[in-house]
Amino acid sequence: MKPVILTVLFLSVISSRAFSQFSGAYAPSMWTTVLSDNSNGSVNSTLAPASITINGSDDPTNTFTDPTDVDYQITTARAGIMSFSWAYQSNDADHDPKYDLAGLVIDGTFTQLTVNTLNLINQTGTYTSVSLPAGTVIGFRVRAIDNGFGDASFTISGFTAPSGVLPVNFSSFTVQKEGNASRLKWATASESGSDHFEVERSADGNVFSTISSLPAHGNSSEVLSYSFVDHSPLTGTNFYRIREVDIDGHFLYSKVVTISFDIATRAAVYPNPAIAKVTITANTAGWRMPVNIQLYSSSGYLVGSKSWVAQGGTSLKVDWDVAALTPGVYFFTIGEEKLRISFVKR
Repeated sequence: MKPVILTVLFLSVISSRAFSQFSGAYAPSMWTTVLSDNSNGSVNSTLAPASITINGSDDPTNTFTDPTDVDYQITTARAGIMSFSWAYQSNDADHDPKYDLAGLVIDGTFTQLTVNTLNLINQTGTYTSVSLPAGTVIGFRVRAIDNGFGDASFTISGFTAPSGVLPVNFSSFTVQKEGNASRLKWATASESGSDHFEVERSADGNVFSTISSLPAHGNSSEVLSYSFVDHSPLTGTNFYRIREVDIDGHFLYSKVVTISFDIATRAAVYPNPAIAKVTITANTAGWRMPVNIQLYSSSGYLVGSKSWVAQGGTSLKVDWDVAALTPGVYFFTIGEEKLRISFVKR
């Protein structure tokens, strides 16, 4: 009988960590549904504890100015992290998710998880928070912006409530400039079963891409320091966060830090992030002609090149088709001085 008892105890530990779901202190009866003015949305908890579904509103106000929200919220009972999987479906007649946003709310701050891409009516993802103190108000939201062309549904499953147990305790995370590069530094006060850290970067604070991976220490009760240099930061504001991944696949995020590079006064690339095409602009006063423009992947692989010659004036403007590129981070070098400017391909 002893092996059977040990197996049961082991499974119980794993289950309490990964599948607390909507039960106990986080059962549906403990949550509050909050509807903004004129909202006709609702929350379906019939499949709890496995999942709940938030049904958005049609925004019957007939305006495009005041968003109409459906919130499902609760106050955390303990400190720790929360994680969940989500599935989204837009019923908008125009198949446009940007009119029915979905995401989470932490202490009143809304973070959108869905992507505003036309025809992407079905979306899925996962989320893990930073460490949250006890007494934090957490919740999920579906926000309608249009005036009645179809609502959206947002299903949350695999919900893990803050439990007070952290595989890694981030004690600090900072970023500073080193010339034209970003120096990221973070430290952990303790680690338990950590496998590696992934450095993620975003141009808008919503869509993040992994730009590097570093091994973690594994297990430690001492302060450990880590560092990474981003040699090709984006023009404008760079949002960075660290994704810690355990040896068993669980993960959590650090806070987000930002830093800006004002290369755009001399050169710019837009839109950023991009889907099909980007436009490169630069002030080429005093430059030798022709101006060579080269496109590289984040790993330094040359993707393509073009030459440009001024036809009067000093303003370079070149369109570049990026539709066939694999999603990720890329950068252009412009002119003899190799002026570098980066963008994200979605």
